[in-house]
Amino acid sequence: MSLYFQFMLSYCALINFLYAGFNLLPIYPYDGGRILRSILWMRKKEYKNATIKSIYVGYYTGIVVVALGFYFLIEKFFPFYNLGIIIIGFYFISVSRTYIKQINEFNSTKT
Repeated sequence: MSLYFQFMLSYCALINFLYAGFNLLPIYPYDGGRILRSILWMRKKEYKNATIKSIYVGYYTGIVVVALGFYFLIEKFFPFYNLGIIIIGFYFISVSRTYIKQINEFNSTKT
């Protein structure tokens, strides 16, 4: 194999592992959030509460990611990725807030 092909293959493998790790973060619409919801549901057998708790874990995970992004920005770690980390954290918060709003609207129309 040529050196270029080996580099491209290893780069694709790295991107794939990073994507898999990102997908397993406990953010609700992603697989990690669904796994967390399943674990919470197994413990208490309450599907709705498990869903709400996994959404809030995703919300707080987003806050932690934003805080890490700002910390890295201040300390000058990973100089090219700080803005991306902050944007991803705000995306997590936004997604979680959307699901929280949907649950609140569902609960208000149900009663």
